[in-house]
Amino acid sequence: MLCFDKHFFSMKGYSKAIIIGTVGKEPLIRYIQKGFSKITFPVAVDETVISALGQEIVETQWHNIVTYGELSKFAEKYVHKGDIIFLEGKLQNRFEYTEEGFRFKTTDILASRLEIISRSKSGQDTPLPDDSKEEKTGSAIPGFDIDNLKLEVTKDDLPF
Repeated sequence: MLCFDKHFFSMKGYSKAIIIGTVGKEPLIRYIQKGFSKITFPVAVDETVISALGQEIVETQWHNIVTYGELSKFAEKYVHKGDIIFLEGKLQNRFEYTEEGFRFKTTDILASRLEIISRSKSGQDTPLPDDSKEEKTGSAIPGFDIDNLKLEVTKDDLPF
């Protein structure tokens, strides 16, 4: 039997992503207004599936991760290529353009929680704050609530 909170039916939509995967590249740091940073990095998630012939096949899905505020500071200092992380966030679509001017859509995971499960050899040079697995959540940007982030969407952005 399904049980729903009374607020569930008043919501117009909900997006949540939870992944455990391996950081594919060193985080890319971009500084935005007033010293706040935006960190992006890819995470690979491997899944083993059974083919029609009964063989195990490992499929890898790559996800673009975006962090802001305090979570960004944590990622800048402690997240490294090869680390295995637990990540929670919401899906966010955006558009990019090729050099030829073609527009394409990409999906990012806007992180709200990040936990380092296992450190890579390169990441072991930087000890975690309490020398154990560390978790960071939220944002330090005043008035910035990642769970209530509203994006402006125009009719041209919709695929239907």
